Amino acid sequence: MRAVIQRVMAASVAVDGLVVGACGPGLLVLLGVADGDANADADRLAGKVARLRLFENDEGKFDRAVLDTGGEVLVVSQFT
Repeated sequence: MRAVIQRVMAASVAVDGLVVGACGPGLLVLLGVADGDANADADRLAGKVARLRLFENDEGKFDRAVLDTGGEVLVVSQFT
C-alpha cells in the first residue's frame, strides 16, 4: 500500500465530467492498493495520515495535523 499526500485548499475528482468526490481545505491522498494488502495495513496508514503534522499553528510552525485543524481528506484509490 502506497500513498501520495498533498495539502490542498480544495480538491475534487471527476469521472466523465461528473464530480464524484470533493473536499475543502485539508489533504488529498492518492492511494495505491496491491494484492496482499490487508485491512490492518489500511487502518495503520489512515492513522498515520490523520496524525501527520502538515499544517501551521499560529506561530508558523508545522505542528498541527488534519485532525487538529478540522480539515477534510479526499482519498482517491487506484488513481492510475
